[in-house]
Amino acid sequence: MALKGWPKQLGWKHFKKLASSPRGATVAAHIESQWQLKPSRFVRDRHGWRLNAVNLVVSIDPNHTWVVRGQETPALLNHEQGHWDITGLIAREAHRAYEQLRARTPGALTQQMQSLQTRLQAKATHLNRQYDAETNHGVNLTPQQRWDTLIHTCIVDNKSLPNR
Repeated sequence: MALKGWPKQLGWKHFKKLASSPRGATVAAHIESQWQLKPSRFVRDRHGWRLNAVNLVVSIDPNHTWVVRGQETPALLNHEQGHWDITGLIAREAHRAYEQLRARTPGALTQQMQSLQTRLQAKATHLNRQYDAETNHGVNLTPQQRWDTLIHTCIVDNKSLPNR
């Protein structure tokens, strides 16, 4: 049972360099990341049906992760690291929750898994949007520092990000 791919320190090497922001984008960089549950068998124990193993992989989508050439500042990279870490923290929360799932039938377990994925994906989307709104994509330094502290504390203390 493992969470793979995160945590990881990002560098500009993880971003495709573009001459300008893609059409419709108003920012100088963007990271697209996700987590995926690798296939696992269902097994039955005395508490019901559960996943035999929970293997989650956190990854960056290289086709949708980019930076405008010449805009590669440490502050911007730090902001993008925050997005990456929000995804990682939610993936860690998902990993723990998948390990705890139990159901009376395989079908019910599948429904629980889908519900969990939907709920946590919505949480990740909400937190990433809130992160950008509060920090103005990393421009507002005080909110950025608050988020940096929150994210770092959750990583170090092995806690989940709170709903905000």
